[in-house]
Amino acid sequence: MQTTRKQNQKPPDIPVVEPMNLGEIIDFGLELYKKNFKGYIIATLIIFSPSFVLFGLFFASSFIVTGRTSDVTMGIIMILFALANYVISIFFLEAMIKITSEAYHGRSITYLESIRFAFKKFLPVSGTMILMIFVLSLFVLLAVLCFIGGSALGSPIIGLLLALPPMGLLLYYLLAYSLTPYVVIIDGKLGFQALKRSRELFRSSKNATLNVIVIPYLMYILGIVGSLVPLLSSVLMLLYYPLPIIAMTLVYFDIKIRYEGYDLFIQAERLDIKLKEEWKIDDQKERG
Repeated sequence: MQTTRKQNQKPPDIPVVEPMNLGEIIDFGLELYKKNFKGYIIATLIIFSPSFVLFGLFFASSFIVTGRTSDVTMGIIMILFALANYVISIFFLEAMIKITSEAYHGRSITYLESIRFAFKKFLPVSGTMILMIFVLSLFVLLAVLCFIGGSALGSPIIGLLLALPPMGLLLYYLLAYSLTPYVVIIDGKLGFQALKRSRELFRSSKNATLNVIVIPYLMYILGIVGSLVPLLSSVLMLLYYPLPIIAMTLVYFDIKIRYEGYDLFIQAERLDIKLKEEWKIDDQKERG
């Protein structure tokens, strides 16, 4: 019985190992979404349920405490609400990337496993994201100082012109660092190494740069269209939430394939699993 069970075990399916264009990434993303729909939706509901509760409490408190509390108190409440939603969004991002990454490699993962993974990776991911925000804020600070300095010279136009270069750098690094959470979760790099890796992959090819720019905005437009549908907007948005992360995860793997031959790694992994299975079977025969 033991030998039969081992013989019936199959290695994971080989994932897509060829570069994909934008349309193929979207089609494949929708295919993964349909095949793992239950995991995506239940994980989304569980992770966002605290956000729904907090939003309800915040909305109710805005009526109860209006006129009874200071603006400072309301500001503190809003900051706490924003921080809570930031934490929830990190958990959601981690869980969605994990489900998609496993599905991409032909493996399945339950929604509970994805949530446990999100808890495990929260500190590394959130810490690196805070570092990214800090680096980006330096460009904002530089732009503000340039504007103030230029305006002090006699004209706001001069200040605006001086602020344009740091604002351009801000936009560039905002895009270049957009792969950072995927680097942390998939490649396991942290801190400045993750930021460097994200920028490296972003610059690896024109196709990579185009996909990183186009995919988020395309998904953003789809989200806006869905939110305009009356009554069903909440349900549609709940269904929509995983899609941008699914698409960006596939973009990440596509860049790795184009840039560093990720297909060779997958083929080697597949061969290694096959050889191990054959060795186990031969070992069982020899012992039998």
